[in-house]
Amino acid sequence: MEKMKRRDFLRITAMMTAMVMMGGLTGCGKSTEELMVGDWYLEGDDRLQFTIYDDGTCQIRGDYGQGKWSVVNKDTLKLVDFYGQVTTYPISSIDKDSLTIELPSKEEITYYHTAEEALEH
Repeated sequence: MEKMKRRDFLRITAMMTAMVMMGGLTGCGKSTEELMVGDWYLEGDDRLQFTIYDDGTCQIRGDYGQGKWSVVNKDTLKLVDFYGQVTTYPISSIDKDSLTIELPSKEEITYYHTAEEALEH
């Protein structure tokens, strides 16, 4: 009987943890896709890095033409450039002010909606 109680406790704890983590990804009731829309500046830099539009297109600094973007599996940013080259980045966190993604090197980088916010961090 004691094992059953412990198993139930662990199951409830795991479910609560998952709910808290999902709440962190969606922030303020907005979906990840809604939070993605806008201009993004790399932490410590005042140059615009990319712009995400609500119609599924994006403009990436240094790339020719307009690309496409989407969120895959609720936690991965998928970018497709003008030529069709696909790049994906796991989303570590996102809220109304910032976006943190994981690079292939496992390093995390953070973007902010304004140049002022990016320079502050």
